[in-house]
Amino acid sequence: MSSIDKTATLSTADDWDTWSQQFRGKAIAADIWEAIKGTETFLRKPTAPDINNYPRTAPSPATHGIPATQATPATQTIQATATSGTVDGITASTENILTPDGSTDGILDDLSPESYRSLNYQMTMYQLKLKDYKEQKEHVRLLKEWVMKTVSTHYFATACEADKSISEWYNNLKEQTGISNQKALRDAQDAYRVAVKPLTRMPKDPTKWSEAWEQAMAHAIRKKVPEALSVTTWFNDFIYAVEQVVPTWAISYKLHKEAEQLTLTYREVANAFREAVRPGSGSWRNPISHRIVKGSFGPSFAGAEDTKEAYPGDAQDSEDGSGGDGGERNNGKRRRDGSGGGRPKKKLKKASGAAIYSRICPCCGQFHHLAKCYYAFL
Repeated sequence: MSSIDKTATLSTADDWDTWSQQFRGKAIAADIWEAIKGTETFLRKPTAPDINNYPRTAPSPATHGIPATQATPATQTIQATATSGTVDGITASTENILTPDGSTDGILDDLSPESYRSLNYQMTMYQLKLKDYKEQKEHVRLLKEWVMKTVSTHYFATACEADKSISEWYNNLKEQTGISNQKALRDAQDAYRVAVKPLTRMPKDPTKWSEAWEQAMAHAIRKKVPEALSVTTWFNDFIYAVEQVVPTWAISYKLHKEAEQLTLTYREVANAFREAVRPGSGSWRNPISHRIVKGSFGPSFAGAEDTKEAYPGDAQDSEDGSGGDGGERNNGKRRRDGSGGGRPKKKLKKASGAAIYSRICPCCGQFHHLAKCYYAFL
């Protein structure tokens, strides 16, 4: 199965938000986003310690042919530390320490023990700083390569000069696209309002609808849209958007989560909605399509609590005694061709869909009035 390339490109102003989001993600992963924003500074290349800045003693015996047995204790300490390369538990290499003439032979022989310890510590710190500097420089190089691959030619030519920093590249591209903070906020608000527009029918793919709502919420939160920053506001907007297609679930879920709104997340709500409309869950089926359902305190038939109201033809026939077989028997004989012998049987008049729907309990979704609902008074 081939992988899908999700790399964003910056070709028009409309691409800025998606592209900049990926740029920030890469910069944060490389730990250079704060430096790009300007809240921190990029690391500078460190300078190696200069041995000429450290005090020296008399030339060591080893350097001038003095036997080791005639060396002073200080000279023996210098020679031991120079051999091991470790002082006070700190190990460092002195291969980068050079004399003015560029040589390294014998440069540590006449250092005092205190000077050697200080030099060794400074050398250790230099190597650590150099390592961090090289790593950061590599991260910047990789990010610049990504910019070159994803930015269109006309944007790159005007905003990304070779001798400029990655911070200047990013700021120039942002200015070049012409996206102001105010416009970005308005666009995010418009996308949010479209996402919470009330549904009049169940979408063909409820999962895709909920994912689009999640994306609009995430974008609105990043742009600090006021409606998206208030849990109460966006939660009520979502419930209002779906209550016409899943009325039972919307009411029960809102009641259940009323006390948890401060800790509620939009991802949690989206997952709950997807579970409710999952095939086989039955939460979104049209209740009018069910002919006979069981009520809370007893059976109710297709929303018709009074059979005379739902089927007036039956009541009329029973009163006249003229409908069906009974009317023909009263005439003394049964017509073979089915014509004559009393008034024809009236067709049953079905209750309208609106009348049935008006009797659907908003609490449990069954066919009875709210006053008779068992669950409403738990």
